[in-house]
Amino acid sequence: MGWSLADQALTSLTNFALGIAVARSVGPSDFGAFSLAFATYLAMLNASRAVATQPLLIRYVAVPISVWRRGTQMAAGTVLALGLIGGLGCIAVAAVVRGPLGDALIALGITLPGLLVRDTWRFAFFAAGRGRDAFTNDLAMLLVLVPALGVPAVSGHPSVLLATFAWGGAGVVASVIGGLQARARPLPRLATTWWHEQRDIAGRYAGEVATDALAVQLSIYAIAAIAGLAAVGALRASDLLLGPLNILLQGLYLVAIAEGVRFLQVSARRLRDACLFLSAGLAGATIVWGSGMLALPESVGTSLLGASWGPGRSVLFPGMLALAGLSTIIGAWVGLRSLAAARRSFRARVLSSTTTLGCAVVGATLGGTSGAAWGFVVGNWIGVAIWWWQFAAALRDHRFSLERDTAKVEPVPSGK
Repeated sequence: MGWSLADQALTSLTNFALGIAVARSVGPSDFGAFSLAFATYLAMLNASRAVATQPLLIRYVAVPISVWRRGTQMAAGTVLALGLIGGLGCIAVAAVVRGPLGDALIALGITLPGLLVRDTWRFAFFAAGRGRDAFTNDLAMLLVLVPALGVPAVSGHPSVLLATFAWGGAGVVASVIGGLQARARPLPRLATTWWHEQRDIAGRYAGEVATDALAVQLSIYAIAAIAGLAAVGALRASDLLLGPLNILLQGLYLVAIAEGVRFLQVSARRLRDACLFLSAGLAGATIVWGSGMLALPESVGTSLLGASWGPGRSVLFPGMLALAGLSTIIGAWVGLRSLAAARRSFRARVLSSTTTLGCAVVGATLGGTSGAAWGFVVGNWIGVAIWWWQFAAALRDHRFSLERDTAKVEPVPSGK
């Protein structure tokens, strides 16, 4: 748990520093283009985790090293294949859109396979109980990224192309280092074998990720089309100010579900109470941090985000409320995973993602950047109701299942 939190803290702070560095070196429109490229990376990252790294984390724990290495190579090979396909897609789109967004997508397309494979090593190390290696690999990426981001600034010609290349190139270097640490290499020829072995759980995870990623991407690109790239940059700047909260929201990922299963073994009520406590704690932390960011003096904000501070500050309050909604959902999500209620989880994802997408688009249409931000608030809090409704229903399903199983094993009275 300690290495998980430390590793996620380092990853989140690296992404936070990356966003700050790019925001300070380029204008709002270029920063919006970088934000779109980064959102595309996150969508591909979630897809690769669904079909490869999550099954690896679930099924290759406490196994012989030879079995772990074979599974790691198959998972990394699957991720590499996905990265190559996604990278070619980015380059194809870049040939059409051109401009700052095209530049960012070209750089992302070239480096995407390495960025995704690097994340696979992290999950593989945690599956093997080698959290220190995951932390070391992330630290190596940071040490490469810092001087790489300085190159555009020193050259006197900072651009979204060079900034994206610096970030992606650091990921490629860290990916190579991770392979050396694991003493393994990706085997993309076994991607089909991996899918056949893991499709029973990977398919359900992929469905959820695809739904969420599609909704996120559509909302971002729709806001860009309706309100402009500067609107996307403003929303991203707001996200950056709230970014360190990812340490809490994502750092619990590797341990929260396992703890939820342990609570369920005691009683369903313990699981429910733990999930309520988790959501309340995360939502409270979001409000506290967001309030601190709102209180920042303008001089401090400008030193952090440069020209993007003003636009980001203007939507920070609704951004905080929207993130508080997501924090409140976390408890229900962990509960549904602990109950293995994949059907209800997928239903909640479809309903909440569709609602949030619709609210964000309507908000952008009616009120531009501010309207889009408040649209996310409305959509996320409707999502809170959806997720907890499905979690409550899953708890009822679990109780009925236990009662049915108990009835089946009740002894039959003997007698003539």
